[in-house]
Amino acid sequence: MAAKDHGAVEAVLPSAERPIRAAEVVGALLLEAEGFDVVGEAMDGASAVALARTLASELVLLDVGLPDMDGFAVCDALLEDDAGPAGF
Repeated sequence: MAAKDHGAVEAVLPSAERPIRAAEVVGALLLEAEGFDVVGEAMDGASAVALARTLASELVLLDVGLPDMDGFAVCDALLEDDAGPAGF
């Protein structure tokens, strides 16, 4: 099956744990195989918000259980931006 070209769609994958979990690596590989550009990864909610804003991401994948704030709070913070991501 050929990879689809999704253009400039970006994904940010935050992680609550280090070292990187195997599920994250597999997730990133699956996204890349489908034509997505995985452009960043954050260790906590505040970093995810800052990174998503800096990268002007179109798509943000979140873990609900981040160490400092949950994924829902990250979504709320990004939705306050006029140019927030198109999808979570």
